[in-house]
Amino acid sequence: MKLLVLLAVLMVCVAGVNSLPQSGTSIVTKMKTSPAHQHEFKPSQWTALGNQDAPNKTPLLQGKASSNQVVQVHTPLDASWEDYEEYERNDGNNCQCGQTNEKRIVNGWDVEPAHNYPWQVGIREYDNKNYMCGGSIINDRYILTAAHCVTDNNGMPVSPYQRELSVGIGDHISTSTKDDGYFTKKVYVEQIIVHHDYNPNTYDNDIALLKLSEPISLGLYPEVGTICLPANDDKTYEKRYGTASGWGVIKYNGSQAEVLQETFMMILDSNCIGFSTQVTENQLCILPAFGDTCQGDSGGPLVVFEGSHYTLVGITSFTFGTCYDINYPTVFTRVSKFLQWIKDNTQDGIYC
Repeated sequence: MKLLVLLAVLMVCVAGVNSLPQSGTSIVTKMKTSPAHQHEFKPSQWTALGNQDAPNKTPLLQGKASSNQVVQVHTPLDASWEDYEEYERNDGNNCQCGQTNEKRIVNGWDVEPAHNYPWQVGIREYDNKNYMCGGSIINDRYILTAAHCVTDNNGMPVSPYQRELSVGIGDHISTSTKDDGYFTKKVYVEQIIVHHDYNPNTYDNDIALLKLSEPISLGLYPEVGTICLPANDDKTYEKRYGTASGWGVIKYNGSQAEVLQETFMMILDSNCIGFSTQVTENQLCILPAFGDTCQGDSGGPLVVFEGSHYTLVGITSFTFGTCYDINYPTVFTRVSKFLQWIKDNTQDGIYC
């Protein structure tokens, strides 16, 4: 995707989304699609903004997890996949995090070439056609995603076995069972770890780990790789451009993209265009001037290029208003605030 700054105003005007809401009628949009077996996403599920458009992010059912929430199950009996030998799990000569495979998100572009972001995964319930959320591969056993993707309205983790949660690895066309000529694999989720301070009312600490039922082979297939985590919490990434990707809807309440989409986003300063009182230090904001994440993109990555690799700086969480509304920021979980938590809960994973 090429960023054409001179066309920014035009891009805003011609975005293929619903008309921007009038003042006082905006809603809070959770970037997760409703599974096919549940109700469709309805704006009325969320409280409309009231006085001076002050956002109220309270869902219909409230609650707060009081401790690290873990759900672990045995692998489904009918699951079938190849077993990897230990020496196959990682090829130390080729396994490097944050490497793209170079030579629709609202107002985004198809990712080209296919599998350019090998850390991108989709999360599916049952055998639904579309991915309900996205995620990022951080090591050979764990996926990093948003807590609200894998919890109920009370903030409690769902059962990966009952929901038959699986992760699409090395995928590009979400509705295809196989990308001919490419390595694509479905792996079941064995364990869900939700941050102990996740708040479903404010989406603070909106982060979760998915432990896979089998290790991923890293360094063997160019379509599969890990994303680098921030080295520390020193950088805010303010005024830096990042890339967000996912299979979410290409217009608000519209149909989901089949081909992985990407778009550029500028990370805002802590003022968050006046919404600083509505976000915490664990979150970062972007202004959707060129494109935006939307329903189905939750849990997906916001990455920034740092010299020789890409770094995961954000996890798609929610937006004030509807998708691609330049009057409101879109909010991501700030990954650098959770480095120790990630390390503590992924000790059995092998990093590149």
